[in-house]
Amino acid sequence: MTRWLMARRWRRSPADGADRRWLAVDPERFSAGLVSLGPVLCLWADGWGSTPAAAPDLHALARPSCLCHTCAVTPDGPRESISLCDDAGIARVRLHLLPDTDYLAWDALVADARDLPAPDATPAGRVDRARRLRFVTQRLGPCELLCVRAAGAASALSWRTAQQLAQAEGVRLSA
Repeated sequence: MTRWLMARRWRRSPADGADRRWLAVDPERFSAGLVSLGPVLCLWADGWGSTPAAAPDLHALARPSCLCHTCAVTPDGPRESISLCDDAGIARVRLHLLPDTDYLAWDALVADARDLPAPDATPAGRVDRARRLRFVTQRLGPCELLCVRAAGAASALSWRTAQQLAQAEGVRLSA
């Protein structure tokens, strides 16, 4: 949330009034930092083909090409999200800060990121699913895998915020 005061590095979008900052991150530090967040709202599109994906694009989460960190003040309060983009600049996964998220861990995700030049367009990506979840790592032999789990219990404010964000995206919040 400390990013609100650093407007000189942000690009304001006249369309929605949001401030956006494009970033390059160290993929290993970023995916390790996801585990510290606690519950977040995750938005993503179903996978290619006829079978819907059960989880967000974990490749995009573990190895993002670039990030778009967005902040906005809405009638419902401040909103902050991170869109994880592929090599083409298309958002594959978007994480939203919730009242139950660890704010210091959220800020740490982008603290060491390198600023990138802002593209002409905002990251567009189709959204089919919205779910509160948390990230964990699981050891498989010598490898550590990034996995998602249900976020568990939430405060009333966190649930309401997640429902408002999902509704604004035109999707239903999955339990």
